[in-house]
This record gives sequence, C-alpha cells and structure tokens, in this order.
Amino acid sequence: MFGVVFGTDNTLSQAAKEKTIQHWMQKYNPKQGTRRPVILDSGLKPMPLAQTNFRDMDFDAAMRTHQEKILLALGVPPILLNGGNNANISPNLRLFYLETVLPIVRKYVSTIERFFGYDVEPITSSVSALQPELKDIAQYHSTLVNSGIITPNEARAALRFGAIEGNDALRIPANIAGSAANPAQGGRPSESPGATNE
Repeated sequence: MFGVVFGTDNTLSQAAKEKTIQHWMQKYNPKQGTRRPVILDSGLKPMPLAQTNFRDMDFDAAMRTHQEKILLALGVPPILLNGGNNANISPNLRLFYLETVLPIVRKYVSTIERFFGYDVEPITSSVSALQPELKDIAQYHSTLVNSGIITPNEARAALRFGAIEGNDALRIPANIAGSAANPAQGGRPSESPGATNE
C-alpha cells in the first residue's frame, strides 16, 4: 500500500519524479515507519481498490459478539449488560440470581447432599434481589390475615413487627348472608306476627 500520494495536473519527467520521491524519502525516513510516496501526474486521480474501511468493518459488533460468548460461558445472561438503567435494574438483578448464581449454588448443594447424606436447602430469604416488592408483601400478608389463615400477630412476626395483645385469634370472614362462625346471625330480619306482605 502506498504511504502518500501526490497529485499534479502537469506531466512530469521521470527524473523529476524520482528526484521528488528521493527528497521525500530522505525527509521522511522509511525506517521510522513511513512508506514510499507516489506521484500521479497528467491529471491522474487515485482510486481505492477496496471499498471497505475500518468503520464499515464494524469492530464494535464483533466485540459485542465476543463478549456475549464469554458471558454465556460464564453463565451470565447478556441482557444484564445490554439494559442497565433504573427502570429495569431490579428485574435484571433478579434474573442474574435466578439464571447465574442459584444454578451454581444448586450444584454445590447437590454435591454436599451426596457427600454428607443430609437434605440441604440454600437460604435465599436474605438475598434482597430475590425479595418481592414491599407492596406485594403487605398485600400477601393482609390477604392471609383477612382470610383467616394466619393471625395478625403471625403476620406481624413475619414482617418483623412486635406482637400486639389481643391479636392472636383468627379473623373469620363474614359475608352479606350471615356470619361464617354462626349462620343464624345476620341475614334477613325475622318478620313480626302482625306484619303483612303487600
């Protein structure tokens, strides 16, 4: 490949060309990384042989593909690096634990269970990325309390609140037809003996 191309509209003699080339080669020594210049005369214009440049080669796409291969080999979903903003950081962290950390932990757990013969279960309740939103937790415990499955104090204990005296009984849900504890209560009022239907 030529290092420098000089263009001129005049026609130069061979001696003038060689003299100019020798002058540039002495001024810019090829041993220092330069290359032999070329002179185009008689109105000749240089035309590139290859239409592909470094920008068209798109090295960024090749680097991204290489990075994705490395991430897949390590067990990290590439989407974790492609979309990282405040809107989806929480789902990405959860996905990282579900798809990368926990499968590795399960392999260690299986090895320990096979070696020692005990049933081992990893504790994931302390991992903040795997915890649901506070709104969902509150709604979940409220539903259990109002459905009569757990007591209010049990729900408070699960939420790390102190117990309140008198909240150790189950709440029995009531409907419009009567009470679930005593069907005789509620419902349509009894008619008096002198009442008539009109």
